[in-house]
Amino acid sequence: MSQHLRSTLIAIAETEQQGFALKQQLRRFEKEIADVNELVAPVEMVFQNLQAEKTTLINQQQQMENELEEQRILIEKLEKHVPRIRNEKEFEASKKQLELSRKHRSMLEENLLEVAIKLEDLDPKMAEQKAELEKGKQEAEEALEQTILSQKQTILAIQELENYFQKSFESAPRPIQQFYKRCQKNGLHRPITPVVDKTCGGCNIRLQPQFVNEFLTEPDNYRNCPHCNRILYMPLSEEETAVDA
Repeated sequence: MSQHLRSTLIAIAETEQQGFALKQQLRRFEKEIADVNELVAPVEMVFQNLQAEKTTLINQQQQMENELEEQRILIEKLEKHVPRIRNEKEFEASKKQLELSRKHRSMLEENLLEVAIKLEDLDPKMAEQKAELEKGKQEAEEALEQTILSQKQTILAIQELENYFQKSFESAPRPIQQFYKRCQKNGLHRPITPVVDKTCGGCNIRLQPQFVNEFLTEPDNYRNCPHCNRILYMPLSEEETAVDA
């Protein structure tokens, strides 16, 4: 294996690990934001309920006003028509219809008045709740200002890291790409990992001295862990790191 491939394996493993750490950090930011917003949620729920109640009352008011207008037209028509009726039976029926329409009109007017009073009482409650909600949101925004900024920076860092990871991954030989994808599909975390203090960096099981010694003689080569089958690479030595720098 060339040193280029070794560098590619290192890039894949390190960017994956960095990405995992950044995503954990992002989840912490998201939880912090959710926890603070949760404090505002009850106030927002009350305000939304008041809004829904007002919408219902306005719809009821509109419906009753339409119905009242229909009754007004009917009553006006009956008041003109009833005195002209000569048939006693028809007269009694129309007269009864007129009385019922007047009663229904009175009931609608009373209900409209009740709705108007409820709407009038609702407005100051909504104004108070809205002010409390805006205050809560402002306080939450101030408390989370740095967190939201850090969240945005973390998202950008993850995107940049994913782009770099993809480039490194695409430059790896096809068998390694297939092995990596197979491991990911099977839920194996960190399929490509370094040898760390003579142990596998993935399963953390100690490697046989002979295995490590042979590996050290060919550090640009890669091997599979005899315990978990992960792809192992030998980290760059201080001298190699200095040369790369």
